[in-house]
Amino acid sequence: MTTVSELPAPGARLRSNRDFMVVLAGQAVSAFGDAITITAMPLLVIFLTGSGSLMGVVAVLQLLPNLLLGLPAGALADRWDRRRLMLWSDAGRAVLTAAIPVSHWVGLPTIVVVLIVVAPINALRVLSDAAFSSAVPGLVGRENLGRATGYMEATLSVPFIVG
Repeated sequence: MTTVSELPAPGARLRSNRDFMVVLAGQAVSAFGDAITITAMPLLVIFLTGSGSLMGVVAVLQLLPNLLLGLPAGALADRWDRRRLMLWSDAGRAVLTAAIPVSHWVGLPTIVVVLIVVAPINALRVLSDAAFSSAVPGLVGRENLGRATGYMEATLSVPFIVG
């Protein structure tokens, strides 16, 4: 019979949870990319156009999905396969983000591409974040949920400070 003193500490169990650590590391990389994108997109617009108004429009389009899709994204993440939702959302964001430099290289009006892709990129970010948040309880179990939530919030917040 195992006594309480023989059980590993909750934090040690969480750090040894390979699935959680892999997903957390992936989300950290994704959050760093999000931080750079959210910062760079309005700066790109001001660089391309010199218009503060257009820069403000892009900034609003970046944050509007949070307001409009936050609650529905959580409900969708509870009903759909969270892993697939994260994978498809992140793949979609990568393709849409890549469309911006590609548009510049092929001579398309980059500002038009930015205006077209900025809201969908962030809508997919909201879906991915909702899927991640919904997946954590299943990855770590009830006993580690508090600590896992702390790791998750730190992992998602630090890149925005750095980015």
